[in-house]
Amino acid sequence: FLSSPQSKFSYLCMHAIEEMRKRKDEKSEILPHLTVRDCQLLVNYSYINDVAIDMYMEMIVKESKKNDHKCHAFNHRAFLKMSSKKDIEEMRRLWTRRVNVFTLDTVIIPVHRFGSTADSKHWALIVIKPQEAAVKY
Repeated sequence: FLSSPQSKFSYLCMHAIEEMRKRKDEKSEILPHLTVRDCQLLVNYSYINDVAIDMYMEMIVKESKKNDHKCHAFNHRAFLKMSSKKDIEEMRRLWTRRVNVFTLDTVIIPVHRFGSTADSKHWALIVIKPQEAAVKY
């Protein structure tokens, strides 16, 4: 189910690049929440910022609904919030406050890897399949 959002995201990036060529103002929005500057980072430096990550997560969830796949994607801040909690019970409540993750087919958590070196990845994903009791990083 991830292939369709990927192609849509690629299309949006290509659209963004075309729009970027026409605009000079880095703060002007190409799409809701996606600015020229966000696209410049992606194109010029191969750097994906948090705005692009969150936008892609939203696209995955929307596409999964069309395919009757129950999916939830947390935003880029979720992992940091979850990993900073000392109390396991508080962390569980945070996870299940808005959505019962145990009824889903897939849960996706983007992980911002602080202090990444040039040859390591800046972002990673945790993909949880509750029905299969599987977790992949």
